[in-house]
Amino acid sequence: MSFLSINKYFHENKMKQQMTRLIFLTAMLITLQSSWSQTIKFKDVTAELAVPGNLVNNVSAYGHGVIMADINRDGKPDIYISNAIRYADQLAETMYISTSTGYQENDKARHVEDKYGWTGSHGLSFFDYDNDGDYDIYNATTDDRNRLYENDGNGFFADVTDDAKLPYYHVKFMDFDPYNEYGYGTRGVVAFDAENDGDMDLLAVNWGPAETRYSENDRIVIPPQPNEFYRNNGDGTFSVVENSGLTQPPNHSYMGTQGVVAGDIDQDNDVDILIVHRNYTALTEDGRPVNGFNPEKQINNQLMINDGHGVFTDETRARGLSDSKNDANGASFADYDNDGDLDIFVAPKDKNREYIRVYRNRGDGYFDEVTTTLKIRQWGFSTFFLDADNDGDLDIIAPKTRDITRFFLNNGDGTFTEKSNIGVEIKAYDPRGGAVGDIDNDGDVDLYYADANKDADAAYSNRLYRNELKSSNRWLKITGRGPKGDLGGFGTKIWVYDQGFCGDVNHLVGYREVLNAYGYLCQDDPMQHIGLAQRDTVDVLVRLLNGDELHMLDAKAGQRLYFSKPHLITAISGTNQSGLPNSMTAEPLVVEVKDRYGNLVYGAPVIFTSDDSEAEFIPSATIYSDQSGRASVYYRSGNRLEQHIAAHCQANPSSSASFLVTLTATEVRLQIVSGNDQKAQAGHAVPDPLKVRVVTANGYPASGQGIVFQVTDGAGRVNDQAKVEIPSNSEGYAQVIWELGSISSSTQHVEAALKTAPDTKVIFSATTFGPPSKLVWKSLVHFNGIVNTLLPDSLQAVVTDQEGNPLRDVIVRFQVTAGGGLVNGQAQFDQPTILNGSATAFWKLGTTAGIDNQMMTVSAHNLQNSPITLKATALPAPAYQLVKISGDGQTGDIFQTLPQPLTVAVRDTFGNGIKGHEAIFALTQGNGTLSPGREAI
Repeated sequence: MSFLSINKYFHENKMKQQMTRLIFLTAMLITLQSSWSQTIKFKDVTAELAVPGNLVNNVSAYGHGVIMADINRDGKPDIYISNAIRYADQLAETMYISTSTGYQENDKARHVEDKYGWTGSHGLSFFDYDNDGDYDIYNATTDDRNRLYENDGNGFFADVTDDAKLPYYHVKFMDFDPYNEYGYGTRGVVAFDAENDGDMDLLAVNWGPAETRYSENDRIVIPPQPNEFYRNNGDGTFSVVENSGLTQPPNHSYMGTQGVVAGDIDQDNDVDILIVHRNYTALTEDGRPVNGFNPEKQINNQLMINDGHGVFTDETRARGLSDSKNDANGASFADYDNDGDLDIFVAPKDKNREYIRVYRNRGDGYFDEVTTTLKIRQWGFSTFFLDADNDGDLDIIAPKTRDITRFFLNNGDGTFTEKSNIGVEIKAYDPRGGAVGDIDNDGDVDLYYADANKDADAAYSNRLYRNELKSSNRWLKITGRGPKGDLGGFGTKIWVYDQGFCGDVNHLVGYREVLNAYGYLCQDDPMQHIGLAQRDTVDVLVRLLNGDELHMLDAKAGQRLYFSKPHLITAISGTNQSGLPNSMTAEPLVVEVKDRYGNLVYGAPVIFTSDDSEAEFIPSATIYSDQSGRASVYYRSGNRLEQHIAAHCQANPSSSASFLVTLTATEVRLQIVSGNDQKAQAGHAVPDPLKVRVVTANGYPASGQGIVFQVTDGAGRVNDQAKVEIPSNSEGYAQVIWELGSISSSTQHVEAALKTAPDTKVIFSATTFGPPSKLVWKSLVHFNGIVNTLLPDSLQAVVTDQEGNPLRDVIVRFQVTAGGGLVNGQAQFDQPTILNGSATAFWKLGTTAGIDNQMMTVSAHNLQNSPITLKATALPAPAYQLVKISGDGQTGDIFQTLPQPLTVAVRDTFGNGIKGHEAIFALTQGNGTLSPGREAI
């Protein structure tokens, strides 16, 4: 590395620190200004892309759950929809696979029709159960068996339910059907890692009312149904777990168990569960039919807190979520206020309640209800969060049962404003689940939701709303794999910060947790989308579920980032270097980090260590890998002749990279190359840098030697510090910039010494000149010019000290005192002198002509010759108008001269009279005569 490169490396760090705050404030100003110009618009493209879901007589109907993920590896999310209605009998699901032009239905070809049972399916989940890097499917076939479908790696599936050892529950409901057996009535499902062992476990929540397949006059008791919890064994099989706290006590039919969502709500690095109960059914506990709420049993939702080992405790009431009139189908976790934690949104079942219940997280998993503060109107099943305008905060799309869909814009201050004419204001009949993802890969997010439309009314349909955002706002997409390789990395947390402020909550741009399920049967594309407003570069902090962190610094907008657990670290360059004791290596030590699948890892913390306790790493012993997976440091050796350096990642200490540096003990000398005995103005830098060279006893350059430059008198600064250490480059050179102290007519000194041998030193001296003493005028003091125009020549003054040395940064004032002119566009202009001591200005004369009627003073505070007075004669502008002065309208006798002469004046545009300009008089009517020879004057 060249001397200039090393010097630049050290000195740019301080400049970056000084400029960071200014850059941030400027970026924030741009963000605030630009946010007003974004245009949010969605378009219903359901028909255009032919994605209506299940069709009954060519009408979209029976849609329930919607999940998104990229299963064909084309970079765009595919869509899978569950369909359900009683008495359907072998109702198929719908799968849309993305193509270059849109979507193609492909459920049968890919073996995921799941045509079982007499109801169809409710809950669905894309997740990677076998950690092989593709999305598998768990399908909750209501009233039949829940099934697991394994992805073959190309987006085609096979039923592996039996191979995975998932049980087949089948029970008789004697009052309902004494002859046949049925599976549990699973509604919501979620995949998550319950005990942080790197494998995705499964939870299915069950509700078993028979609804309308009986007479409401009969007493029918539906047996309670437990939830189903399956722990992933890590070998492609699952085990039934009944002591986790998630399955007991069982769900009675009157509880109306519906949606489920998993996320770390208390920030303790494990996944908690919220189970949502509708608290509504057509049956009481003993079988008596009722409508609406069961007044005998009021059921809260269940917030189940994980102890870190996969055992859960119901803490709903303790954490502020208890509601005796609970009536919900699903809940959403989202950080609506951008404070880095998950808040909870619970949409009421119907219009008996006007607003979504909102619980604001205090940061520790305890909540305050802020429903009446936000006042977000919705009733139905699911609330969808998406950054519609890429400004960094989450907006809301809220479909309503038997009403139009609403859009709520996040104001960025923890509040929302309902906006109209967004394009989503289409009436829905019975909107259920949905999913958010960038279907056209254009950098903004779109929404698909399912409408149950049980009556198959042609006025209603599933809807795909494509975002048609017109905006200059930037974005990032982030996805990856979990600690053991599950695609999507469910449970991973992602914080995005302003560049240079990684980890500073005051500069948080956005927070996401990769969630598997939310609302009522919803799952967004696991590809996380984060709007950046006008930021071109940000810092990203990723925390995997096992606690491993990646610091993706200086991430550029408009790209996809990939996270994964670091696995392998390899030395790329920098080993087998040689040098002197306590010297810096000529080249950096460079390593490359990859995951176990061969992908480069961005943001991996790499720790460098040495067996020499006196050695150090520059800039730090811990460095984060860049987007190319590489991390590099410079190494300053200690005194051991052979030094061994190792680099490893915290995520996998067993993998390391090794470096060897050998030292040669020898005497070195320090020489002044240039920069001594200079002269400069007090308080300013000397013209040339202070330059030294380190050589060995036999005259060879000694690289990597630490040279300490220190101001010893005069209160100046070297490289903007009183003391700075610079390493010698490969040619042995080191240099600094010396800014002298403010004392004039003084001699000042800087000492340069070897860090390893402080007595080996050289002294630089410089003398200062000043202070300002004289104002010397370099231009004319009298000018001629045309009114309202610039004089052709500039005005120039020079400031010197008593000996005539030019001085810079002294203010010279140019002030117009008469005539109304301007100097540099102003009546008064202050100009600091430049390097040669001069201050220059331009004089524009006023609009009134006259001899020496324009005046200006040039002054500098308390200097000899100040002020200097300048004068200018202003000449009229070109002739512009002829004005009658006298002689008009007279009467007289014929053949007699009129008593008064005819008088006119020639003037310019500013009314100044013009001398010597010809005026022509001519008769236009009558036979009179003008004075002979006076027709033209």
